[in-house]
Amino acid sequence: MMGQWATELSHVTQIVGGFDSQEKHGGQEGVRFQIVPKERQAEAVKFLNENAFATPKWAINTDILRRIEPVGTMDRIAADQQRIMNSLMSNTRLKRLIEQAAIDGPKAYQPTQFFADVRNGIWKELTGGPVLIDPYRRNLQRDYVELLGSKLNGRQQGRR
Repeated sequence: MMGQWATELSHVTQIVGGFDSQEKHGGQEGVRFQIVPKERQAEAVKFLNENAFATPKWAINTDILRRIEPVGTMDRIAADQQRIMNSLMSNTRLKRLIEQAAIDGPKAYQPTQFFADVRNGIWKELTGGPVLIDPYRRNLQRDYVELLGSKLNGRQQGRR
């Protein structure tokens, strides 16, 4: 179930830095590739923040989990969230965002806005009110920091 959840949410990452394409034949006018509108890309990041990067409480049912395994839930959720985050923050995707910003200018979802939207979603607990961060969110936030660290400093040995 968790694998399917992660797979479907990974499909949403494809919207960010994505293109819509239309098959063209000789003599047809118009461009073949158009960037996904920046509003749709921002909505995809918002959706991921709310659904992929929030603790999936629906998957944490102790009555069921304690019947099938003693441990593993936290690692499984962390691995699936990390998979989605790696897809969203892939070097290829970041390069596409940068190129779209350079070529399409204000029509493009700006990389700075993308990073701000992701950061604000990952660290939403820090935007006011009492700070209550569950272990699942701490894992996600740790993975986020490690991912950015590896992008800035090169790949280091992770905790997993």
